[in-house]
Amino acid sequence: MNRLTQKHSLQRNGATTVEIAILLPVFFLLLIGAYDATRVNMLRHTAQAAAYEGARRGVVPGASRSEIEAECRRIAASCGARDIRIRISPSVIRKETPEIEVTVEIPLRSNTMIASPFFGSILLEGKTKFTRESL
Repeated sequence: MNRLTQKHSLQRNGATTVEIAILLPVFFLLLIGAYDATRVNMLRHTAQAAAYEGARRGVVPGASRSEIEAECRRIAASCGARDIRIRISPSVIRKETPEIEVTVEIPLRSNTMIASPFFGSILLEGKTKFTRESL
């Protein structure tokens, strides 16, 4: 290999190194951003599914508030959701209670990697209202 070819090869290797140094962090940022966007979508669906399944559990005669909360937490735990908040209306479930509403909130702050500093105060909410069954 002559000197001109060697010099050109070294310059090209330097250019490749600079290109990689610039593009690799951008690539990883996009990759992690795509992961976070997918996770937010999964959490949104999980909040709705947890509220639905909790409300389903609550319409059965004899169901208690603790059973509803346990079902909501079980569904939310299936995707690793943390710090969920569960609201059940009415607060006391009686035999004559006509309907039940369950709301599950999942905060983005404790459930995402990149989105948390930007959208930390956002709560993903799932809400379901069912008429209770009676005997």
